[in-house]
Amino acid sequence: MIGTYDNFTYGDPAGFLSNINDHMPTAKENRLIFLEQGRRLQEKGLIDDREDIFFLEDTEAIALLKGDDIGNIKNIIAPRKAEFMKYRDRLPPKFLLNGVDFDDEPLSHGEVLVGAASSPGTYRGKVRVIMDVRDLGQVEKGEILVTSNTDPGWTVVFSKLGGLITETGGILCHGAVISREYRIPAVTAVKSATTVLHTGDLVSVDGSKGEVAILEEAK
Repeated sequence: MIGTYDNFTYGDPAGFLSNINDHMPTAKENRLIFLEQGRRLQEKGLIDDREDIFFLEDTEAIALLKGDDIGNIKNIIAPRKAEFMKYRDRLPPKFLLNGVDFDDEPLSHGEVLVGAASSPGTYRGKVRVIMDVRDLGQVEKGEILVTSNTDPGWTVVFSKLGGLITETGGILCHGAVISREYRIPAVTAVKSATTVLHTGDLVSVDGSKGEVAILEEAK
């Protein structure tokens, strides 16, 4: 079905909706389908970026594919995108009690940070905290990348890394899998890593034990 993008247009979704019972798309195929839909909407000036399509509910996106009018698309997307950007670098609370969230106190400098042992090996090097994929050009050879999480867009930088530390994920997350492919140690699910650690800190990463020791703070 992925090759049928050019065979359907809005209002005539024969390449997708009418064949959905013949072939249930995989998650990857669904993403490619909606990215193509987003590209077309962007070309028409209806959205600002093709990936803005993912701020629509699936029913809204499919309605557009059918040619239905769901209103001003940019106005629908804007508040959702703003909320996403506001919270994109925040982790959910560990505890929730009577509608109030709370968490453990962040670990202080000098202590060993503990997470999931996601890629074996040890490495000692300097930290580079990156929160946006667009800043990956700042990473220098041999540095330890510290971030909230990674996705396929971050893969290009792994050949330069000495190690990886993320605040989320487990042994099957993107960062862990790619770290094992590049044979660099990785510790994931390290709470508050991007706030406790700072660019220039000297740390030791033990991907076999799931520990990160802060050896020297950046000056």
